[in-house]
Amino acid sequence: PILAAALLTVISFHWLFAGTSVGFVASALLVVTAALPHREAAAAKVEGVWRKTTRGARIYLATPRLRGLLAITLAAAAGSAMVIVNTVVIVRGMGRSQEDVALALAAYGGGSMLAALLLPRVLRQMSDRSVMLAGSLVLACVLTAYALLPVTWAALLVCWLAMGAGYALCVTPGGRL
Repeated sequence: PILAAALLTVISFHWLFAGTSVGFVASALLVVTAALPHREAAAAKVEGVWRKTTRGARIYLATPRLRGLLAITLAAAAGSAMVIVNTVVIVRGMGRSQEDVALALAAYGGGSMLAALLLPRVLRQMSDRSVMLAGSLVLACVLTAYALLPVTWAALLVCWLAMGAGYALCVTPGGRL
C-alpha cells in the first residue's frame, strides 16, 4: 500500500494497474519456468476421493496450535477485509480525493511495516501466542471504536495505522508455529 500510494502521486491509477498486470504476468512466467526437483512417488495408500480431498484440512484441524492459528488468521482477515473493501467508500464518502485513498492505505501499510520491524525485539520478551492474541485484540478494539465513534480524517488514519499494526502482530509470528 505504501508503494502504491507513492506511485499514485506521480502516475495515474490506470498506469499503476497496467504495471501491476505486467508484474503478475512476469511472476507467472517465473513460476512456470522454475525447475522443480524430481521426487519418487510414495507408495499409494488406497483411500477414497473424499478422504484424499479432506486429508490436509483434517490434519490441520487436529493440531491444537494450528486451530488457534486459524482463529487468529480469521480475525486478521476480518480486519484487513474492512480496510481493503471499505477504504475507498469511507474516504470518498468523506469527500476526499483518490490520493487520500492511497494515503489511508499507506497508513495501514505503514502500521503493518512498523509492527513487523519491531516484532523481533518484542518476540524476545513475549511469547508468539501473546503477541498474536494482542494483535487480535487491537483489531477488535479498533473496529469497535470505529463503529461507535464519529470518524474524522485524522481518526481514520490513526485507526488504519493501528489496524495495520494489529494485522502484522497477528500474522507475522504465525510462521514460527
